[in-house]
Amino acid sequence: MNAKDHVEPQEHSGVLHATPCVGRDQQYVGKTGKQLRTRVHEPKLTMRRADPRSQLWHHCADTGHEVNVDHAKVVARAKMKGERFVLEALYSRNSFSRHVDVDSHYVSIVDVKGDQPIGATLHCVDQFTCNCNESYIGRTERCLISRLKEHLPKWVQDSVLRKNDNVVETRRQPASAVARHVLTTGHVIDPICAFRILLRHSNPRFLRFAEAVAINRLKPHFGMFEHTYFPFLGQPGYLAPLVAVQFKSVTSHMAILVECQLRNLKNAYESQLAFELMVD
Repeated sequence: MNAKDHVEPQEHSGVLHATPCVGRDQQYVGKTGKQLRTRVHEPKLTMRRADPRSQLWHHCADTGHEVNVDHAKVVARAKMKGERFVLEALYSRNSFSRHVDVDSHYVSIVDVKGDQPIGATLHCVDQFTCNCNESYIGRTERCLISRLKEHLPKWVQDSVLRKNDNVVETRRQPASAVARHVLTTGHVIDPICAFRILLRHSNPRFLRFAEAVAINRLKPHFGMFEHTYFPFLGQPGYLAPLVAVQFKSVTSHMAILVECQLRNLKNAYESQLAFELMVD
């Protein structure tokens, strides 16, 4: 099985799409549960046949504008039909398509979301990089700020504060590899700046898989990663050792292409699988 390619926007289904008017500040907003390329083909036929039921045809006939349906873009995604109805009402403001007037109190829902504080992020694979360039990779399903407090509790940060150029000794041995490294080296770091998010996903099994991939690819200096074996998505009797990892850039995301060998411990059956993990 070959590695999975990047999915084009035209191949997505269950989306809310916007078709811009050529040279104008207007657009048509619609929804579809089918692939976008299939939905885009329908207005092409209605424009060719001059179907009076088409809002696109009416707009072009009344104003003389041109609409290029091939430039339709995805503005939102929703699996449920009811969700697509709500999103269509929210995004159809200032459009020439039929729309539902939304109360002004709900207009802020579709505004651009601001940057989320790194400490408030849930379900992520994170990387710690010390000022000596040594690194650690882990995962958490809680707020990252809670995980930061486990890695670098206040007593650890207080212990590494230098007094007369000496590190304060302590008999307490933390369980965290990050805390042990900081206590051993005496490096004073800012936890918020030292941690960064590699990947976010709500599935715990997927997070374990992504953590193993990141460890295999980035090769951190400390932590428990001698054997990068993990259950393959919870299926009994399978182990998936990583055999190849490759990074490539896809627009504003980073895609990790992982080719792993799936091995059945009982039947010795081997097959090739490929996964694509989208990383911000």
